[in-house]
Amino acid sequence: MNELKWFFPSTEKDCIKMLDEGYRPHGGGTYLIKTSLKIKGLFSLPDDGVFKTCTDDSENIIIGSAVTYADAANYLSELRPDNLLSKALSNAASTPLRNRITLGGSIAAAPKWSDITGPLTACGAKLRLSGDKNIIDYTDYASNRKIGKRPLISSIIIPKNSVKGGYFRCTLTSFDYPVFSISLSAASKNLRCAVTGTSSGIICLGGGPSEIIDAYNNTISFSSERCFSGEYLKERGLTELQRLINGVSYE
Repeated sequence: MNELKWFFPSTEKDCIKMLDEGYRPHGGGTYLIKTSLKIKGLFSLPDDGVFKTCTDDSENIIIGSAVTYADAANYLSELRPDNLLSKALSNAASTPLRNRITLGGSIAAAPKWSDITGPLTACGAKLRLSGDKNIIDYTDYASNRKIGKRPLISSIIIPKNSVKGGYFRCTLTSFDYPVFSISLSAASKNLRCAVTGTSSGIICLGGGPSEIIDAYNNTISFSSERCFSGEYLKERGLTELQRLINGVSYE
């Protein structure tokens, strides 16, 4: 095996240069155990600057791509306890892994066990890509793997009024990755709901409470997975969706 080269760039510009030269970014490193190490080399994302930022303004929450699940969950829960993203990230994986997994790595790799896909879809999140002045919708990035050949994610931008809501993950055990998940953004009575793990992948539903329920019944289907039948998963999802809807208060 060739000797693995490591680099430690200090600026975002240097990171972009490393990426252009064929090196791969290293954040938490958890996804690398699932991939081949027959790569040119790795570069660590800087410990300060845009990649590690956690901030907010009157309209948006901005979290750097190298921020871990644990740190993001803590920051988000301080903003408001009923934060949809904080609920999702706090229950993902295990405590040691939440201290390693980064938001950007989970978005870029999109592993099946990620608990971030549904919440970002429901919240209408956007991504800033390093070296690119444009800000793109997370759903566009996730659905089109040709966008910039998966460029380096700099930060995640989440509308501040979209994070109120709930999250449910269906698992065999708490440590297990979700068979399906439901993310509900309920900033107003015009809800936005993302369901992952369906027969058609992730599906986003919108409208009032009754419209969301009708859309779920008419469009959502599941394939049998592990010990669960597709019929059971759909009924379980409907029950949990109704509970999420009934549990939110509108401002």
